[in-house]
Amino acid sequence: MGLSGAGGPGRLDPLLYPWEPPVASGVMDGDEFRPLELSTGLDEALAQVGAAPLEARSLVVSIGSNSSADVMRRKFANYHQPVSAVLPLVRGEIHNIAVGHSAHVSKAGYIAAAPYPLMGECTAV
Repeated sequence: MGLSGAGGPGRLDPLLYPWEPPVASGVMDGDEFRPLELSTGLDEALAQVGAAPLEARSLVVSIGSNSSADVMRRKFANYHQPVSAVLPLVRGEIHNIAVGHSAHVSKAGYIAAAPYPLMGECTAV
């Protein structure tokens, strides 16, 4: 999913920004994404790969490019504390928030986007 192109291996291609989020809820285990079966809950799916249950985790709402599994994998791999390579991802929507372009170019060369309040808007997360 998108880990190639400009800048070499491991860099996300800026031309594909904001990169695709997973098409379904599921569990990301390293480079592999396992869509969640309707009959399986997230805790059961996490247990199947030997990962910590939801109650032992912190909720992160990801919007825009942060909804991409590739982006989350890269950010958590470089985090200052260890983060499990097994991440439950749940698709949803957030109300009264929109995403717009930021007025700067990131160090990696991307024109960044950021969330902002907008009454009546419904954005996928």
